Amino acid sequence: MEERQQGTPPRDLWGYLHALPALVLLERLPTAMLGVGLAGDIVYANPVCAELLGCSDADSMTRLRLPELLVGHADRSPSDCVATLRNAESTVSWHHFEGYVIRTTVSASLLVKESAQLVLFCITDVTHWLWCMGSAADRREAAG
Repeated sequence: MEERQQGTPPRDLWGYLHALPALVLLERLPTAMLGVGLAGDIVYANPVCAELLGCSDADSMTRLRLPELLVGHADRSPSDCVATLRNAESTVSWHHFEGYVIRTTVSASLLVKESAQLVLFCITDVTHWLWCMGSAADRREAAG
């Protein structure tokens, strides 16, 4: 994705940041970002999100259905899945394309206006951390 510059180039860092289009910024973030419409359609995924779920590229994520991605939600409506993400208080489990489960935390929507037609989530992989915590608890129990 290219940066679009209008007019004269910014002279300072604040000007540079202010002129940076939102999609360019989202593409560059080192964390998974997922944009979903209120009806449950996947509108946007950055490359990190696609990689997290084992998808070949971010654009192909927009052709997927949210109920197929969320573990245990295949029979739920896409809008129910959006509600699940919006109200997530603990981990959310996702199907990875290689057949295993990814456990994540999901941020509150980064778009906070009541009139927003899109919810934008930051997704953090906690699979390894949870596995390590479980292994440590198992070792303590065995030793105990």
